[in-house]
Amino acid sequence: MIRSLFSVHRDEILCATVSHNNEQIVTGSRDRFIVVIRLETGEVEHSIEQHTNAVVALALTQDDALLISGRLFDKIKKKKPLHIHFRLASRDQTIKRWTFRGMQLLDSIDTIASPITHMIISTDDTFIIVSCDNTTVQVKSLVTGSDIHNLEGHKSEVTSLSMTNDSMCCYVGCSNSYIYVYNLRSRILLRTLAHHDSAVNDLYISPDDYFLFSASENAIHVSNIKQQSNGFSNDDPLSNINPITALSISREGDVAIAGCAAGLVRLFNLIDGEFTERITDHRGAVTQVALSHSYLFSLSGSKDTTVKVYDNELGEIVAEFTVRIFFKNENFSFYSFFYFI
Repeated sequence: MIRSLFSVHRDEILCATVSHNNEQIVTGSRDRFIVVIRLETGEVEHSIEQHTNAVVALALTQDDALLISGRLFDKIKKKKPLHIHFRLASRDQTIKRWTFRGMQLLDSIDTIASPITHMIISTDDTFIIVSCDNTTVQVKSLVTGSDIHNLEGHKSEVTSLSMTNDSMCCYVGCSNSYIYVYNLRSRILLRTLAHHDSAVNDLYISPDDYFLFSASENAIHVSNIKQQSNGFSNDDPLSNINPITALSISREGDVAIAGCAAGLVRLFNLIDGEFTERITDHRGAVTQVALSHSYLFSLSGSKDTTVKVYDNELGEIVAEFTVRIFFKNENFSFYSFFYFI
């Protein structure tokens, strides 16, 4: 039984999403409007025309604080059957960021350089993942809109995107019937899944990250993905023969950072107990590690007299300090000040 029917657009609705608190539905249309509707009453809370052409993608952050919208700049060609996917004549493209409460426009991202086909936000609200008409999958910072990197390894048209709830793996469904699995942070292509005989129309990952549901034509395939590798090797020098010399845990208790006597520093996901990233190497044993409260940065200090600052979002060392030592004994080093190398 249909309980409610909302007629709020003058043209075809191309995308929709529901807020995580299940209070609003947000729709985007070929008529260029973004409409926010309160589900309980059917009241239109906002109806905004800020894009210059059709709105084809919408995504909300986990706390429903930010809404991301993507649009096409020029004429849209006829959509293909079975899955929502659009092509266009112009190559111009933008993504807009809004405050969901009040729908105030924050900024626009205009560095896509190709028409958007799909868009999702990582579940840790760190990355925007965008697939484009030129088959690229671009990873951008949700906070700054800056380019992080591209996920490379597929060559076919992207027909669907999905993300594990630990924000580690991105699943890319393509028109060639394959699903490509990437480590989002390292860009490594982990594996290629060949479950279907035709284009992958949609992907869904269960909230516990155990199962992948993929749809193609009239078939749905269910895969157990929990036991599959996330692409990080465990056979590195940070093992039982190199004891842990420094350890810290994030304020939320979901991430740990550890350093060892071999000078290696790496991150662990405490939710599933898996190693996630090897972030830096020192020339001496690691003596201290720390995570910033926002989890944007990791810091490590070592007996080699350096302190390294690692950007967890960009995946690279952004600063390195050296320490001037005045005295040292067998147990510790003392320093008086830092200066940039």
